[in-house]
Amino acid sequence: MSDNNYETKKTIAVDATPFMFPGAGVGRAIETLLNTIASLNPPFEFILYARRFKGKALSKGAYAKRICRYRFPKFLEPVMKATSFIEHFVKADLYHATDHYMPLGHPENAILTIHDMMFMNKVESNWGIHDYLAKNVPAFARKCRHIITCSEYTKSDIIKFTGVDPGKITVIPWGIDHNLFSPAQNDISSAHNIKRMLGIDYPYFLSVACSTGRKNTLSLIRAWAKIARKFPAYKFVAVWAPPREVIKLCHELGVHDSIIFTGRVDDHLLRDLYRSGEFLVYPSLYEGFGLPVLEAMSCGMPVITSNVTSIPEVGGELAIYIDPKKEDEISSAIEDFIYNKRNTPELRRKCTERASFFNWNTCAEKTLEIYSRFI
Repeated sequence: MSDNNYETKKTIAVDATPFMFPGAGVGRAIETLLNTIASLNPPFEFILYARRFKGKALSKGAYAKRICRYRFPKFLEPVMKATSFIEHFVKADLYHATDHYMPLGHPENAILTIHDMMFMNKVESNWGIHDYLAKNVPAFARKCRHIITCSEYTKSDIIKFTGVDPGKITVIPWGIDHNLFSPAQNDISSAHNIKRMLGIDYPYFLSVACSTGRKNTLSLIRAWAKIARKFPAYKFVAVWAPPREVIKLCHELGVHDSIIFTGRVDDHLLRDLYRSGEFLVYPSLYEGFGLPVLEAMSCGMPVITSNVTSIPEVGGELAIYIDPKKEDEISSAIEDFIYNKRNTPELRRKCTERASFFNWNTCAEKTLEIYSRFI
């Protein structure tokens, strides 16, 4: 392609602020999406725009024309919108607000990605950011050019809380890095790594993305306490650095010796935890998508999870569903899984097959179609 042709490419400004926080699911998903789009040799140039200075350094890669970073306090956003500050300093043909909102003067020039609507559902009201999003997202959603979301459930929530026409919303499920999150080619290798890094060399079930809020981990701990003595050979491994009151609860319930808290782990160790464990228990109260369910299944790990919000769209017919508000259901599902030795090679194979339908190439291609329609 000649330089002249390259210069005529349309430009898309992407809000790269989520990239700066790769530990969060949104950051990982959006950065992976853009990297995959770049691998498809798209007919666009990209500008990375970030609304913060703190966080990991941004690398523009070969696909990005430049990086623009501005940090203004939120109370100045009305001035930014009134003066079209972003559009003036980050000139582009289309803007992609990748994380619910972008303080643009002209939202009609933007594609908006909404990952969930929990800031309107108030499922975790202790986050100050939720009030901010509840104030700004509905109006932005009504004015923007088009909306992308990751599940049919979230689409229904967007319609419910913003009143936008359903035809303005396209559902594009997230993908999974199948090169990373894949079944073990050598079970011994993954198990050895888990023993070397975490000292775990016994059967365990896994919980990830833990919290005392919507991830519902306290209910899972209490559910495990009801049956832990029946399974002395098993451990409950939680990828979490819990607060002091959670450690206290484990001692009060008598399960402190059967629960292992790993703290934060990198993706490769997380993959080995999925590969080597018996099953994932993910009793979340609310998900816009449910990425840990997909990660586990992609590694061949069976899943016990919630029958609410978007999660059944990911787990399909293979996951075992429970009412996350009923601890007895959680206990019964764990007990049944262990007693009946449900972790079979056939189930693990089917989990991997299910996960194969979710891939970033498809997500990137559909996102490019949206860009092409509205640029």
